[in-house]
Amino acid sequence: MRIAVNACLLDCAPRGLGVYTVNVLAGLDRALAAGDNMLVYSSVEAVLAPQRSENRFAPALTRPEYGKKGGIARFFWGQTLFPLAARAAGADIIYSTTHHGTFFPGGPQVITLHDMLPLRFPAQHRLEHCYFAYILPRMLEKCAAVITDSQSTKNDIIADYGFPMEKIHVCYCSVDNSLFRPRPQAQIDAVKNKYGLERYFLMVGASYPHKNVERAILAFAEMRDSFRGGQLVIAGGRGEYRQVLRRFAAKTGVADAVVFLDYVGAEALSALYGGAAALVFPSLYEGFGLPPLEAMSCGCPVICSNTSSLPEVCGGAACYVNPERADEIADAMRAFAADGALRRQLAEKGLARAPEFSWEKTAGGVKRVLETILA
Repeated sequence: MRIAVNACLLDCAPRGLGVYTVNVLAGLDRALAAGDNMLVYSSVEAVLAPQRSENRFAPALTRPEYGKKGGIARFFWGQTLFPLAARAAGADIIYSTTHHGTFFPGGPQVITLHDMLPLRFPAQHRLEHCYFAYILPRMLEKCAAVITDSQSTKNDIIADYGFPMEKIHVCYCSVDNSLFRPRPQAQIDAVKNKYGLERYFLMVGASYPHKNVERAILAFAEMRDSFRGGQLVIAGGRGEYRQVLRRFAAKTGVADAVVFLDYVGAEALSALYGGAAALVFPSLYEGFGLPPLEAMSCGCPVICSNTSSLPEVCGGAACYVNPERADEIADAMRAFAADGALRRQLAEKGLARAPEFSWEKTAGGVKRVLETILA
């Protein structure tokens, strides 16, 4: 089996889909049989420390850092140079770790479709909405199979596109357990001191309105009196959206207690999870939802939405709320602020749940799909 992989979305500091790509390809590289290999097309040198993989060229302009220009470049490169290069290299199958497939695969093609966000929230993703609404339905006709991150997203793909159920395969995501793990109290205290924190709830990835951060800020304002001296920490996310949230926190009267942190590396983030009263994750829609799994892996209790994929990920190890009810979110936060036993109980359940997910399982599932298609 000779696999040509479209990994053009990778850049030098992978996040989100880039993290998925790096981990799945590393797992695939380890899992391939002796006679198999991968051709990984990326603009980043040495994506893998390869055993059975070769890094191949993709234009730097296809990286996410180039924004809309990069999105357009990814599309045109994926329709022209990439399939030609894959065919010339004798690839048996094309695999894209994202929804960036090709109309001209010249053989079997598999893509990973992570979520349907651009269809659910078109105002957030105008360019991608056009792709998902008008191009992707035709692209799927050229796919032998689709891999997705959850049963919830599989159901969405069937409902939105009518793609055959038997051609959609669920391979759950994971987190790097060498990074996201319970940390010593001294390390947690050091990170808390660095950011001036004592008691706090944590939110991660304030990138777009569907993350529902404004409603969480309202909930925090409602329960703040029972969490005296406490803070709501919002880590990471897009800078321009964080400015919107700063203004909202000021308007709500809690600007003094809402702490915004820029990008936080995995080591520090792991400690932030460990010191939090709970992760608050009332997202309106997720294809998988990595922060709750990161939190569970670190021994942090989770308050999250009862919608989309999140109940699949967290199982019985989370406190679920209606994400459209600020009072429900506030009640959950109030309970966790007051009850240390509740926090410990849910943290233990999360630690027991987290090992059910691994990148090796994800990569193994992807490998089985590719082998099945070729067989």
